[in-house]
Amino acid sequence: MLQVDGTPPHPTQHLFWCPSLIGALLLLAIAGATGAYQITVAATFTSWTPDGVRGSAFGVARTGLRVAQGVGVAAGGGLAQAIGSAVDTLQTGEAVAIQGVEGAVAPMKVVESVMAAQRSLQTVLAIRDKAVSAYQEIARMAI
Repeated sequence: MLQVDGTPPHPTQHLFWCPSLIGALLLLAIAGATGAYQITVAATFTSWTPDGVRGSAFGVARTGLRVAQGVGVAAGGGLAQAIGSAVDTLQTGEAVAIQGVEGAVAPMKVVESVMAAQRSLQTVLAIRDKAVSAYQEIARMAI
């Protein structure tokens, strides 16, 4: 998709946040620490599961984990696509508003672009609120 001035977008234009090397290493350390938590969960699961069904229970748990990971990747891809689309809409709305101030675009076009940008922003904020709410609910769960 071309920008308003007709030039192609920069390849990293759609990225919301590009961490520095230190930031990436910090994120990697956090991911490792949360992955290490699985050792405790597996030990607890083993102690709570009766001997006769432990193998089957681990098979079902592993299958559920893999399905959840696949769904998470698919949902993340959909979210990234939606956010990229929202960013495009916001940038277009901003560019059209500037052109409207300069008198190069009709006022109706400015209103349409600004309203589309507002809808996109409200959608992104609603998704963010749901994600924060889900995280808070998971954090309150007893283990």
